[in-house]
Amino acid sequence: MNERTVPVRSWSVPIAVDDVPETGRRIELTPDAATRAAIAKEIGVVALPRLEAEFDLTRHGGNGLRVVGLVSATVGQNCVVTLEPIQSEVDEAIDLVFVPQPEPGSKGPEAEAPPIGDPAAPPFAALAALKKGPQGQDR
Repeated sequence: MNERTVPVRSWSVPIAVDDVPETGRRIELTPDAATRAAIAKEIGVVALPRLEAEFDLTRHGGNGLRVVGLVSATVGQNCVVTLEPIQSEVDEAIDLVFVPQPEPGSKGPEAEAPPIGDPAAPPFAALAALKKGPQGQDR
């Protein structure tokens, strides 16, 4: 079994399943300027002047959570041709299910959340796509 290195997280908002009532829970998140700057550095963009997230959390099965919502951002980057600064607006819909990993030796479906630092993982999939050219090459 391969062990995976957990990337450094610029921003993390853990929510325990027990903190989500059976009726669900809505959360709205807006990181401060220092956190947005750290996230921008982590994902390789010049600036992240706006980042907002709204999520509806509901219980999934006995010990999982379903997260549905929207991540919105204003992303600053440099044009690959002129090197002039440009801004792009990003709105990324999120619909994820998080369940604990099964105990070693137990049978059952294995599911886990994508690593937070992975720029291709939601909610930063749209941000990563902005850094790609038409043929999927890095700009």
